[in-house]
Amino acid sequence: MFLNKKLLKKLSTINENLSDLKNSILYETNKNIARYQTAMYFNQKAFSEFKGAFSGRDIVIVAAGPSAKNFISIKNAIYIGMNRSFLLNNIDFDFLFSIDMLGINSFIEEFINYDNSNHNCIKFIGEQTEGKNRDIPESLFLKLKNARKYKTDIFLNTDHKIPVDIDVLPLWNSNTIAHQVFQFALFCNPKRIYLVGCDCDGPKSGHFVKGAQDKNMFDSFSSDFWDENIKILIDGWKRLKTFAEIYYPDTKIISINPVGLKGIFEDLYQKDAQ
Repeated sequence: MFLNKKLLKKLSTINENLSDLKNSILYETNKNIARYQTAMYFNQKAFSEFKGAFSGRDIVIVAAGPSAKNFISIKNAIYIGMNRSFLLNNIDFDFLFSIDMLGINSFIEEFINYDNSNHNCIKFIGEQTEGKNRDIPESLFLKLKNARKYKTDIFLNTDHKIPVDIDVLPLWNSNTIAHQVFQFALFCNPKRIYLVGCDCDGPKSGHFVKGAQDKNMFDSFSSDFWDENIKILIDGWKRLKTFAEIYYPDTKIISINPVGLKGIFEDLYQKDAQ
């Protein structure tokens, strides 16, 4: 029995579509393998020496929300900043993280030249978007002293598993670099992690120092967008809380002067403690 022309054409189209699908799957698989291989190389060089390095110590993570201006420093802690938080002149940062040009674009020279009084601040520069215009340029990375690269999952892969071994796997990537910094802090196995300036309320507060691009960034999106963005942000913190409870149950996590992050970790309002 002979197949008619119409059916033959349909079968040919199905074969072409299957071939395209196969090539697409192969391409994505190879791309992911390559990403994991490069993550293993860069993240091992960046992070491996810090596994458990601050057991028994306190770590303070400082984001750029306005509440950071009200922070009263904690003695003998390890300080980790991100993006423009290094502009707080009452803190000597041991580590700085940046992954998105939007975070430092108005303060590039200051970021390049920043060092703490001990002259050993390590700057971790992440890569997430495979060359899209939000990535920090290689030419800027080459200007930095004491800088190391690290790799994350593709931007906003919020459903991916959070890795324990960030020295050989891409960091889990959501919509804030604070989540990456938190993963690093846990990896160091501290006694306590204090969260400062993680205000989680979008344009209502913005940043403690305004950059040239801030107004355009906040004004260009609707209130619905920011509501959804904040929900993703806080859901991410909840995921990280569960992760910490499973893998680092001895580490206490404290939100200092929280705004949108109230009630997730232990809350501490420093004005009440004075």
